[in-house]
Amino acid sequence: MDNQQSGLLPSDTTTNEFTSSEFAQAVRRAQAADTVGEYSQAHSGDTNPFPSGEIGRRLRLGVGTATPDDNTSEGRDDQHTQRANIRIILYPTSSKPMAVRVAPRGSTHAVSRQPIILDAAAGPDGPAVSRLTVAQSGHDMAFHILADPVPGRSINPRKLILGEALNVDLYCDPSGDRMIIINLNTDIIKLKRSAAGQGEDSAVARPAIELKINTPIFLDPGSWVISTTEEERHMLQVSILPRGYVSSMAVEAHTWNRQSSKRAFEASQPIAPVKKGKLKDASPEPGATVVFQAVPVSQDESAVATREVAEKSAVPGIHHPLERLEPGATAKIISRHGGYSLTHCETIMLMKNSLVFKAMHSNIPGVAVVKVLRTPSYPVESGMPDESATKIVRTSEMWLKEFRNHSKLSQHEAVVRLYDADARFLSLYMEHVEAPNLASYRLHGGNCTLGVEEAEQILADMTNAIAYVHGQGIAHNDIKPANILFKRSRGAVLIDFGLSSELRDSTVHVGGSPWYIPPEYAFDRKRGAPGDVFALGVVMLFVLRKIPLPDLQPQLNWLIADVLKEEGGNTARSAMFQWLKIVEQAARNPGGLHHPKLETLVGEMLVSDFKRVTVDELLRRQGLD
Repeated sequence: MDNQQSGLLPSDTTTNEFTSSEFAQAVRRAQAADTVGEYSQAHSGDTNPFPSGEIGRRLRLGVGTATPDDNTSEGRDDQHTQRANIRIILYPTSSKPMAVRVAPRGSTHAVSRQPIILDAAAGPDGPAVSRLTVAQSGHDMAFHILADPVPGRSINPRKLILGEALNVDLYCDPSGDRMIIINLNTDIIKLKRSAAGQGEDSAVARPAIELKINTPIFLDPGSWVISTTEEERHMLQVSILPRGYVSSMAVEAHTWNRQSSKRAFEASQPIAPVKKGKLKDASPEPGATVVFQAVPVSQDESAVATREVAEKSAVPGIHHPLERLEPGATAKIISRHGGYSLTHCETIMLMKNSLVFKAMHSNIPGVAVVKVLRTPSYPVESGMPDESATKIVRTSEMWLKEFRNHSKLSQHEAVVRLYDADARFLSLYMEHVEAPNLASYRLHGGNCTLGVEEAEQILADMTNAIAYVHGQGIAHNDIKPANILFKRSRGAVLIDFGLSSELRDSTVHVGGSPWYIPPEYAFDRKRGAPGDVFALGVVMLFVLRKIPLPDLQPQLNWLIADVLKEEGGNTARSAMFQWLKIVEQAARNPGGLHHPKLETLVGEMLVSDFKRVTVDELLRRQGLD
């Protein structure tokens, strides 16, 4: 996984340079906070400061520190890729210094970032800097920016409470160079280009954009001035740089012509932990290649130069790089720590909201499974609201939740192992195993083909898996045959944590398949741990041949969200209760596989939540505790 943290790099426009001691102090502060570096992109191993001349040269170029042997060719490549990750540059206005805090969303560190004072007149020896650059790493899909005017230059930044003047989120679009800005303040703010955009006449006045509260809008690469609506007082200037990658494809991609298909999500972990390989720049496999290479950036990173950079480096059209990767092609993703390469082997699933395929990952042994959360990728005029902006924000948050939850769950043999992730592509990289899901074990009529011994093994493995997941404070929320892989030699494996949530989360979850939703959802809007037990009970009814595969019952289908509607004659609610009656009758049905112990346990999993057996009791009753 790309362990590079987002870098916040102050860089002076003056010719004076920081001294070695000042730079070393800044690096130590960044390391002590274990968070975004205030003055450097240095990682924890970079403790030796460079000479002041080298430091000044790097800051003028917007490039962070590297290892002491940076005079090697590898070090020069590192400088090149460092620059490719810079996405935002923050400038102060000439009127008043601003205190700014930038916190990456998606970072594994929860430490609050110390504010930085931005001042257009900042010198090399003062507490303020003239600009701040923000680099995107493989863990960052958005940035939270807080800013307020500084009452005096001598004030301690640590004592400032920020966000009254400016409180915004900037989300990176995984399918393009643009970003999405959201105003989180209670007051409307204004945005205006400080330079002409691509194809615009520089002599034509550009109207200001009013940024309403909680309304996501797109911003194209370029320089933007943020101001208040009252007297149009300027607060901050934000330059958005394009992604530091361009794609060169040897295989023409036709993702728009692909037919939607779904196959078993064949991802799992081996019984023995697999040691993760060292990050390295592996050579691509033979065949067609897609290369995401760093784009050279102009020496002058002023507002006007930002527009020129965008014109030079913008990728034609808007598309997701990994969605353009055809079977047999290789993608080489370059980053500070050597990056990685992906060779597309076979598409597993292509749906509206996700793409899953097998691939060779240069840092993962054997075949990996790649899951990409798909987002809308059509052009939208800069500064305009569009439903696709809201969709990208929502999908980014879904990726973050899945990544965080699944990251806690890779230490059990019956739970799929997550090896890697990349926020820039909203992608997850998991272990692959050759095993079909339970939904594949069925006859034409939908009845399961597995026997008694397999049913015992599935219930035991899934009870263990669910107990482990709940023990980590997570609810799966989408247990169904399609999300359980099974092979007798491997056992049952729980996959797909896209709808997972923390057990303490009180949010009403409306995702998933309706046939596995517990009855209490219709009354108390609850799912959680008891809901996972109920869902497993429905799965076991299928495995025990007491009901056909529920997903093949189109005559009884409804939207989970519609169950909660209050209007009379709620058809979704009626359909859910009809289905629950079928489940209740099937649990008492003597037909199917005959196994009194399993049948009794499954029956106790399908009653009301206050009577339902707990997962701990299931473990004890099967002798698994």
